[in-house]
Amino acid sequence: MWIAREKRSKVCKASFDTAPTKGFCASQNLHFYGYMHQGVCYANWVFHSIELTKANIHDTTFLRAFNTQLSDCVLLVDKGYLSPSLRLDFFKTANIKLETP
Repeated sequence: MWIAREKRSKVCKASFDTAPTKGFCASQNLHFYGYMHQGVCYANWVFHSIELTKANIHDTTFLRAFNTQLSDCVLLVDKGYLSPSLRLDFFKTANIKLETP
């Protein structure tokens, strides 16, 4: 799929480390260009972590850091974070359940 802004955008392209990339949103079945905002917050809406990543970084890459920081909890995640191996890994290592609302 061709993305209109990809060719004419000059934002942050000077360095490979900060350059935007193409990504895919599985829950919306949509391609996009740019960055993703990812975050983890508590039930009272106070953020634990926030990160801005390139669009081509898979959701689970961000999430894997939390099986060492959190334990004995339930994380509500969207479809992009769910995989059988990730769910099992989180449950075995830190007793964390991954669920979709």
